[in-house]
Amino acid sequence: MNLNAELTTIVLYVTYAGLIVSAVCGALRLLKGESLADRIIALDVVLISLISGVAVRAAVTRSGVGLDLLVVVAIIGFTAAVAATRFVEVEYDTARRQGSDSSAGSEAGADSRGSTS
Repeated sequence: MNLNAELTTIVLYVTYAGLIVSAVCGALRLLKGESLADRIIALDVVLISLISGVAVRAAVTRSGVGLDLLVVVAIIGFTAAVAATRFVEVEYDTARRQGSDSSAGSEAGADSRGSTS
């Protein structure tokens, strides 16, 4: 085995190890996430790790067999992340409006007492 092949093998193992670590960390955050936004980001991390693994395999084998799957998974992941983000945004705005409606009366009273006009 020549030096170039050994170096390629080492880089491949390090790359796969990094992707596995990121996928495991994302999966743990997905299971233990405190909020829906945390879980959405964690799912995106796991998906990107999967996509990166397929891309590394395609580059090493010099084969385009998995690239169709890669494009489909990337499009679905992007669409799901955008949809989930919109959902979280709507829930946040609704909660913020409900909170401001209940505190609007007390803030108006404080403003009128505190002003010296």
